[in-house]
Amino acid sequence: GDWVWRVKIQSPGALSLSLVWGEWWIPEGAEVWVYNEKASVSR
Repeated sequence: GDWVWRVKIQSPGALSLSLVWGEWWIPEGAEVWVYNEKASVSR
């Protein structure tokens, strides 16, 4: 089966936002996608 995880991060009034991840285990064939509110994507 497929898994979809969604997380919404908000920072009212911020001029920018940086995300820092530690170590991740991403299975072979899996993908990580990051979207903004307008659904523009960074991958």
